[in-house]
Amino acid sequence: MNFGIINDLTGFANGEEFESEAELRDYFTAENMLGMFGSDAMDEMIQDDLDEMCDFVLEKGWHFSEQWLFENGAESDDVF
Repeated sequence: MNFGIINDLTGFANGEEFESEAELRDYFTAENMLGMFGSDAMDEMIQDDLDEMCDFVLEKGWHFSEQWLFENGAESDDVF
């Protein structure tokens, strides 16, 4: 799994940076994907897939605000 694949499937890096883990987890829900992309998007994904992608994005610190990264002692792995 990599940045490009996850972003192509979910569009997570197309908007504002995430300000919290809760905001990230809210984004990676089946309900949110259905609202943004319609039922076609969910034909290829289930919530377990979204949870896995979310955990990976969180682990890498991708598309988080600098403030969040600083407050959580994290660094973004911007190698994608």
